[in-house]
Amino acid sequence: MLFAVPVLAIFVAVATQARGGATDLALSLLAPSTALTVIGLIGLLFVWRMAAMLDALLRVGRRGTWRRPVPLAAFLMLGMVTTGVHAYAGSLAWSFYRAGSQIFVGALGPDATDNPSLAPGGAGESTRSPMSTPTTAASRINVLLVGIDSSDTRDHALTDALLVVSVDPATNEVAMVSFPRDIAGFELWDGRIFKGKINSLM
Repeated sequence: MLFAVPVLAIFVAVATQARGGATDLALSLLAPSTALTVIGLIGLLFVWRMAAMLDALLRVGRRGTWRRPVPLAAFLMLGMVTTGVHAYAGSLAWSFYRAGSQIFVGALGPDATDNPSLAPGGAGESTRSPMSTPTTAASRINVLLVGIDSSDTRDHALTDALLVVSVDPATNEVAMVSFPRDIAGFELWDGRIFKGKINSLM
């Protein structure tokens, strides 16, 4: 019962966090501090579970039977399964940590002068029209909505609100996705990677 308490506590914590759905749970893991906490909990839970199994084996050993093939084989088999499960869970949490660390940056990053393809009239400037006609009347229509945060006291303007609205004329359904302003490390139209925050791209 004592060994079960931490496991049940973690289960309750995860279940509570997952009440908003799998998407909310995954998004919360993109915060590096949350991902590191999860990695630490996975490691502690692994040690705790191995201690519980070792305790069970030693209790059997008090009767002089722990060296028998069945208890020892059961301990080794369960130990390997536990190691594999926790290693896999830890690798998933680590991938969330790396993703969160790479796509969120602290500085504004390079401006248009550091990126010739972004500068007006630059050699790499896109010649594509910002508006395009749908192929058919039933074609999905995608619109980028941008909200610019600026004032008279600043010499720059940041696109802090970025939303893509997608309309399906056939079903009259609308989907809208909002992108966090601090996302970085995404691919530009010319194949290069923009290393600054997305709100400084324009």
